Amino acid sequence: MSAAGLQLARASVGQLTDFSKYSFWDPTQLSFIKNPPRLDEKDFKKVYLPGTFSSGSIFFSPYFNTFVMVYFNKYVDSTFRIRFLDLNSPLGDDPTWPKQGKRGKGIAPEDVEALVKYAWSPEQELYKSPPAKGGFNYAGMAHPEYFNRQYFAPSLYPKGTSASERRNQWYGSALLPEKKAGGDGKHLLLSWTSQLRGGFGSGIYQVQLAKVEFDTIPDNPQGGFPGAAVSSSMPTLSLGPPAQVPSVTAAAPSSTHTFPSRPSSTALTSTGSAGGVAQPWWMPGPSLLVRRCGALVGVLVLLIDWAVGEMVW
Repeated sequence: MSAAGLQLARASVGQLTDFSKYSFWDPTQLSFIKNPPRLDEKDFKKVYLPGTFSSGSIFFSPYFNTFVMVYFNKYVDSTFRIRFLDLNSPLGDDPTWPKQGKRGKGIAPEDVEALVKYAWSPEQELYKSPPAKGGFNYAGMAHPEYFNRQYFAPSLYPKGTSASERRNQWYGSALLPEKKAGGDGKHLLLSWTSQLRGGFGSGIYQVQLAKVEFDTIPDNPQGGFPGAAVSSSMPTLSLGPPAQVPSVTAAAPSSTHTFPSRPSSTALTSTGSAGGVAQPWWMPGPSLLVRRCGALVGVLVLLIDWAVGEMVW
């Protein structure tokens, strides 16, 4: 990561610990080179993905059939952002990577090369996590493996493994049964660290989790960070016609966090005691729906109170 955004490097699996074996993406040449980028680089044309980033995850989404990035940027507003690899915005004129994905037939989890063949969408807000009394949240991450049987690329399985077995377990079965999930990748587990009490050497911090249910990611907004490619629509292979917004409930651990007023039924709030992973109990709360860039996602805070005391940054 440079002063102007994210940079991209690659190395073989057996050489990940040897920095001298790395090569680095040069956007001006659309190729990998040996010289690493400058850490203070501010020329957006020389940055893989312009913007600000502090934590996050990049993964293949079988729900959207493209790579998705969910992250916190450097603004202290506790907000998750989202971008998608736009298969309608190819970089260059490589006939193998035209619009609509590899050879015009979409992409698969193995197609990591697509990360340098298509532009990322401008960032959009996904979910604003409720901060605690100690201040803003940080270390926002996505955990796609919980509700996704295609988290591991099929090519990673040993030779001779049948196609039906090249699928990982449904790791989030205790939180969401697979039969109720609506398909791989429709739900996403988020985590962040909340400051119950700030202070150097005396702070108390809490890891919180939220489950997001996707409807659709709206069309690209015009604008974004300088140097960011802008396209006019989502990949047609990914979304298809807009889905009906599901009936959802949401919860927040703090009543001070406000959301747009929307009709709904009952929401849930989870509470527990500090000091380890608490057994949550559920109680009725205000009805809340989370609006995200013109679409709706349901956010259910699942477990609270994994507290860590006396943590020194």
